Amino acid sequence: MNQTMIILFFCALAFVLLLIKEIRRQNKAHLIWRIIATFFAIVSLALLIVPSVRSKKNALKREKAAILLTPNFNRDSVLKFLMQQPDSTPVFFTDESLADSKNVPGKYYPGISYFLAANPLVNKVEIFGSGLNNHELVELDSMLIRFHPASNISGFQQVNWRRDLKQGDILTLAGLYENAEARPVKLVLKALNTTVDSTEIAAGKTGIFKLQYRPKQTGLVNWLVYAISGNDTLSRNPVPFIIHQPQKINVLMLFSSPGFESRFLKNWLEQNGFGVVVKTLTSKGKFNRNYSNLRSFQPDKLSRAVLDSFDVVIADAFQLDQLNGSDVSVIQNALLENGTGLIALTDTAWKNGPFNKFKFTNGAPHQELSLSFRNEKAKLQVEQSMFIQPQSGSQPLVTDAKQRIVVNSKLHGSGKFLVTTLSNTYSWMLSGDKETYTSFWSYLIENAGRKITSKENWFIDKYPRANQYTVIKTSGQQVPIFNFYSQPIFFSQKAQLPISYESVIWPKEAGWQKIAGQDVYVFSENDWKDLIGSKNNVNYKPSIGFIESKTNREINSTSKYSTFHISPLLLLAIFSICCVFLWVETKLL
Repeated sequence: MNQTMIILFFCALAFVLLLIKEIRRQNKAHLIWRIIATFFAIVSLALLIVPSVRSKKNALKREKAAILLTPNFNRDSVLKFLMQQPDSTPVFFTDESLADSKNVPGKYYPGISYFLAANPLVNKVEIFGSGLNNHELVELDSMLIRFHPASNISGFQQVNWRRDLKQGDILTLAGLYENAEARPVKLVLKALNTTVDSTEIAAGKTGIFKLQYRPKQTGLVNWLVYAISGNDTLSRNPVPFIIHQPQKINVLMLFSSPGFESRFLKNWLEQNGFGVVVKTLTSKGKFNRNYSNLRSFQPDKLSRAVLDSFDVVIADAFQLDQLNGSDVSVIQNALLENGTGLIALTDTAWKNGPFNKFKFTNGAPHQELSLSFRNEKAKLQVEQSMFIQPQSGSQPLVTDAKQRIVVNSKLHGSGKFLVTTLSNTYSWMLSGDKETYTSFWSYLIENAGRKITSKENWFIDKYPRANQYTVIKTSGQQVPIFNFYSQPIFFSQKAQLPISYESVIWPKEAGWQKIAGQDVYVFSENDWKDLIGSKNNVNYKPSIGFIESKTNREINSTSKYSTFHISPLLLLAIFSICCVFLWVETKLL
C-alpha cells in the first residue's frame, strides 16, 4: 500500500467518525450543512497532503502502424495486409539487399532510427519476413510489435559444430536444413577447396544432416559448407574452428616385459612431444630404461618426488601387481592428492588388488570389435576379447557395438584410474591407420591427465558479426582489463553477482581476431544469414521472445493518465471556511 492510499484511508476514516458524531448530536439544526462542511474540510485536507491527483485515463494518441519488410517476406501477404490498413500506412525496409529489387513495395531507410525520426507518430510496427537482429530490436523497445514470420524458406534452420577440437578429433557439422526448392539440395563440406563430405536433402523436405571429417592440420582453421541446387550455389558459409595440439605432459611407463604395445606407444608419445620414461622388466631384478623429451634420471625406487614430475602413469596389470607396498602407496597418494592419472592395460581377467576394483568377462576369441569413442567408430581385431562389467561410479570411455565396455574409468581422489582390455592397438599403426591410433590414445591420456583450469572464463556470442555489437562476459575477483582495437573495454558489474562482468564490443572486420586473449572468428553480415530467419535457431529465440513479449503489451505513449493541480491557497481557504462554519454553528447558532 503506497503513501497516497494510506492518506486517503485515514481521511475516509476521519470523515466516517465525524459523520457518526454529527448524526448522534442532539441538536439536529443545520445537520445537512454541517455534513457538507465536514466533507469539504476532509477533502481539502487530503488534497493539501496529496498535491496532484490522477483523474480519468485519456487516450492521447491513436494507434499509428507502420510495416517493416525484412528478407524473405511474402509480397502477397504484405499486399493483402495493406488492403486492410489505412492508405497512409507507411511501408519501409532497412536491409540493403532489398533495395535492388523492384518488387519491394516500400521505401528504403538506412536504419530504423531514421524512419522513426521521419515518422514520429508511429507507435506500432508490423514486421514481415525473417525478422531483425537483437541490436535492431532494441530500437523498437518502446513500440508495439507484431511479427509475421516468413514461411517455406530454403536454408539452414539449425546448425552446430564444436569450435575447439584437439588433434585427432573429428569435426562434426550437424543441423537441420529446410529445402523449399523443387529439386534436391546438396550440402558439401570443403577443406582447402577439397570436398571432404557431402549429403543431400530431398526436394520439398526438411532433413537432419551430419557432415564429418578428421582435420589433419592444427591451429586456426576455416572450412566452408555449400548448399548447391543443380548448378546454383544457394549459400556459402564458413565453418571456423581451432585444433589444439595435445597438452604436452610427462608419462611414466611401467611394463613387466617388452612388447609391441609398449614400443609403439612409447614411439608415438615421443613423436608427439610428450616427456616419456619407460621402465621395462627384462629379467628378474633387471630393468631397461628409456628416456625421451625428458632429462635422464633413475626411477629405480618410486617416490613422491619422482611421481611429481609425471602427469600420467601407464602400466600393465602384471607390473602393478608386482609392486611392493611402498611403491603402491606412492602411486595411490599421487592419484589421491596430486591428480596423477593411472592407465592400466590388461588382456586377462585382472583379479582385485590394491588398484583394480573392476570385474571382467571373457568374450569370443579372434573377434573383430567395432569400437565407439569420441563419437567415432573404429574396428580392431583382437585375439581374445575381454570386457569390463559396468559398475556404479564408473564412466565407460570405449565400448563396442553391443555396448560392452573395453575401457572404463573411475575417480580416485583428485586423480583418475583407467583400465583398458585392448592390448594390441598397435595394429592400427601396422595397418597405416595412424589417425585412429592417435585419436584413441589422445582420448585416454586426455581423460587421465591432470586438468589445467583457466584463471579467467570468457563467454562470447556464438555468432559475433562485423559491424554489430557482441556481448562478452567473464567472472573473477577483479575487474577485467583488456583492449580491443587499441581501445580500453569497460565492464559493468552485476549487482546480484559481484564476480560477474559484462561488456559490449563492435568488431569492425570479419575473420579471426583476438578478443580477451582468445582467438575468435567474427562472421560477416552475410554469413549464415538464413539462420537469422529461422525461428528454431538458438540465436534467434531471444528475438522471437522479444517480439512476442511486446505483442500484447500496452504502449506507454498510446495511453496515458492526465493530471490536474489545485492551488494550495484555494484548498487552504476551503478548509478554513469549513472549519470556521462548523465552529460558529456550534457556538452561536
